[in-house]
Amino acid sequence: MNNKDFFDDNGIYATEGQIVLRAFREDDRDAFISLKKDVSDVGVAYDLMPKFAESSWQEVLTGSDGNIHICLDYNSDGFAGYLNFQHPNREVPEIGIDLVKKLRNRGIGLRCAMKLKIYGLLKK
Repeated sequence: MNNKDFFDDNGIYATEGQIVLRAFREDDRDAFISLKKDVSDVGVAYDLMPKFAESSWQEVLTGSDGNIHICLDYNSDGFAGYLNFQHPNREVPEIGIDLVKKLRNRGIGLRCAMKLKIYGLLKK
Protein backbone atom coordinates (compact mmCIF):
# COMPACT_ATOMS: atom_id res chain seq x y z
CA MET A 1 0.00 0.00 0.00
CA ASN A 2 1.39 3.43 -0.91
CA ASN A 3 0.34 7.01 -1.54
CA LYS A 4 -0.75 6.43 -5.13
CA ASP A 5 -3.27 3.74 -4.12
CA PHE A 6 -5.53 6.37 -2.55
CA PHE A 7 -5.93 9.01 -5.22
CA ASP A 8 -7.92 9.13 -8.43
CA ASP A 9 -6.39 10.09 -11.78
CA ASN A 10 -6.63 13.77 -10.82
CA GLY A 11 -4.83 13.22 -7.52
CA ILE A 12 -8.01 13.67 -5.46
CA TYR A 13 -8.85 11.48 -2.47
CA ALA A 14 -12.06 13.13 -1.26
CA THR A 15 -13.91 16.43 -1.24
CA GLU A 16 -16.47 17.93 1.10
CA GLY A 17 -17.60 21.48 0.60
CA GLN A 18 -14.51 23.65 1.01
CA ILE A 19 -12.25 20.69 1.89
CA VAL A 20 -10.23 18.87 -0.75
CA LEU A 21 -8.02 15.97 0.28
CA ARG A 22 -5.51 15.39 -2.48
CA ALA A 23 -2.08 14.16 -3.39
CA PHE A 24 0.87 16.43 -2.67
CA ARG A 25 2.32 18.40 -5.59
CA GLU A 26 5.77 19.90 -6.02
CA ASP A 27 4.38 23.40 -5.46
CA ASP A 28 3.31 22.40 -1.91
CA ARG A 29 6.93 21.99 -0.77
CA ASP A 30 7.61 25.39 0.82
CA ALA A 31 4.23 25.53 2.58
CA PHE A 32 4.68 21.97 3.88
CA ILE A 33 8.16 22.69 5.28
CA SER A 34 6.93 25.92 6.85
CA LEU A 35 4.10 24.05 8.58
CA LYS A 36 6.47 21.30 9.77
CA LYS A 37 8.75 23.96 11.29
CA ASP A 38 5.73 25.42 13.08
CA VAL A 39 4.29 22.20 14.52
CA SER A 40 7.32 19.95 15.00
CA ASP A 41 9.27 19.57 18.23
CA VAL A 42 12.38 19.60 16.05
CA GLY A 43 11.20 22.43 13.80
CA VAL A 44 14.57 24.15 13.95
CA ALA A 45 16.08 21.11 12.22
CA TYR A 46 14.31 22.11 9.02
CA ASP A 47 16.39 25.31 8.94
CA LEU A 48 19.64 23.87 10.25
CA MET A 49 19.70 20.75 8.10
CA PRO A 50 18.44 21.30 4.55
CA LYS A 51 18.94 17.59 3.83
CA PHE A 52 16.53 16.77 6.67
CA ALA A 53 13.91 19.09 5.18
CA GLU A 54 14.38 17.59 1.73
CA SER A 55 14.21 14.05 3.11
CA SER A 56 10.96 14.87 4.93
CA TRP A 57 9.54 16.37 1.78
CA GLN A 58 10.48 13.34 -0.35
CA GLU A 59 8.85 10.98 2.18
CA VAL A 60 5.62 12.97 1.96
CA LEU A 61 5.74 13.22 -1.80
CA THR A 62 6.44 9.53 -2.39
CA GLY A 63 5.24 7.72 0.74
CA SER A 64 8.65 6.08 0.98
CA ASP A 65 8.32 5.97 4.78
CA GLY A 66 5.38 3.54 4.49
CA ASN A 67 2.84 6.13 5.59
CA ILE A 68 0.03 7.64 3.55
CA HIS A 69 0.32 11.42 3.17
CA ILE A 70 -2.69 13.46 2.11
CA CYS A 71 -2.57 17.17 1.38
CA LEU A 72 -5.44 19.37 2.53
CA ASP A 73 -6.73 22.28 0.47
CA TYR A 74 -9.30 24.52 2.07
CA ASN A 75 -11.55 27.06 0.41
CA SER A 76 -9.55 26.83 -2.86
CA ASP A 77 -6.66 28.67 -1.19
CA GLY A 78 -4.14 25.90 -1.80
CA PHE A 79 -2.13 24.14 0.88
CA ALA A 80 -3.86 24.31 4.25
CA GLY A 81 -2.35 21.32 6.02
CA TYR A 82 -1.86 17.61 5.74
CA LEU A 83 -2.92 14.25 7.08
CA ASN A 84 -0.32 11.64 7.91
CA PHE A 85 -1.83 8.17 8.04
CA GLN A 86 0.72 6.00 9.87
CA HIS A 87 0.84 2.21 9.80
CA PRO A 88 -2.10 1.88 7.38
CA ASN A 89 -1.92 -1.94 7.42
CA ARG A 90 -2.15 -2.29 11.21
CA GLU A 91 -5.30 -3.19 13.09
CA VAL A 92 -5.18 0.23 14.77
CA PRO A 93 -3.63 2.81 12.44
CA GLU A 94 -2.66 6.28 13.61
CA ILE A 95 -3.57 9.56 12.00
CA GLY A 96 -1.91 12.91 12.44
CA ILE A 97 -3.45 16.13 11.16
CA ASP A 98 -1.57 19.42 11.02
CA LEU A 99 -3.22 22.64 9.89
CA VAL A 100 -1.89 26.11 9.23
CA LYS A 101 -2.51 28.43 12.19
CA LYS A 102 -5.38 30.40 10.69
CA LEU A 103 -7.44 27.20 10.24
CA ARG A 104 -6.92 25.57 13.64
CA ASN A 105 -9.74 25.11 16.15
CA ARG A 106 -12.46 25.33 13.52
CA GLY A 107 -13.42 21.64 13.27
CA ILE A 108 -11.62 21.14 9.96
CA GLY A 109 -9.38 18.36 11.26
CA LEU A 110 -12.38 16.46 12.60
CA ARG A 111 -14.17 16.80 9.26
CA CYS A 112 -11.08 15.41 7.52
CA ALA A 113 -10.91 12.47 9.93
CA MET A 114 -14.59 11.75 9.30
CA LYS A 115 -13.91 11.71 5.56
CA LEU A 116 -11.19 9.11 6.13
CA LYS A 117 -13.65 7.01 8.12
CA ILE A 118 -16.34 7.32 5.48
CA TYR A 119 -13.89 6.27 2.78
CA GLY A 120 -12.77 3.30 4.82
CA LEU A 121 -9.27 4.27 5.93
CA LEU A 122 -10.31 4.54 9.55
CA LYS A 123 -12.27 1.54 10.72
CA LYS A 124 -13.67 2.88 14.01
